[in-house]
Amino acid sequence: MKLLKGNNPILRQKSTNIDWNGDDFRALCKILSHYYYVEKSEHILGCSLPQFGILKRICLCKLPNSGATIMINPKIKFKFGFKKSQEGCESLGGKDHQYVVRRPVIGLVE
Repeated sequence: MKLLKGNNPILRQKSTNIDWNGDDFRALCKILSHYYYVEKSEHILGCSLPQFGILKRICLCKLPNSGATIMINPKIKFKFGFKKSQEGCESLGGKDHQYVVRRPVIGLVE
């Protein structure tokens, strides 16, 4: 499955929650896992299904002091403090195109 690039309008659309009765969430998780472990060999901090043209709320991210974690229908419950850091996005050119972003120092996701 190909990663969407640049100004693809799908990247700006709102994703929907996983339907536990209808969506094959295991197959959707495999898409992210394959990209993270096989195609990028863990050299990225994360990826999400909209980057592959699938508007579902699943993301894979590398958390501090742990391995990759898949979050299904994540909801941000708490944010504390903010810092600016320079990051790249695989859909926007990866390491070749860095952007300054504002991120919470601490976050709680349900």
